[in-house]
Amino acid sequence: MTGRAWKIFIFLCIITAIVFVIFDWRWMTGFLLGCVASAAAYRNTEHYVDRTISAGMPAGTAFHLMLNYIIWTAVLIVAAVLPQYMNVLACALGLFMIRFALIIDSLWRKEN
Repeated sequence: MTGRAWKIFIFLCIITAIVFVIFDWRWMTGFLLGCVASAAAYRNTEHYVDRTISAGMPAGTAFHLMLNYIIWTAVLIVAAVLPQYMNVLACALGLFMIRFALIIDSLWRKEN
């Protein structure tokens, strides 16, 4: 992911968190937890792809996918178990923020 895409991701996370804190601080905490997990899962995927390209053959695909699913599941379970501190739906939205940033970045490049 390019530096511009990371800046878009951070910008989207900050703006959305500010909007969420206006309504309820639990939305913000759930959302930020989802954003952190989204970035962690993306870094895991990035590391896996770099390792696969350098080795020339895929290895550890099942482990990589399982680790991503564990990250997503753990974050959603934490948000669901602690509703007094975070909103599970906002957390789920945060898990998609990296995808939104990548889509915006790719559409932005096509316009230029």
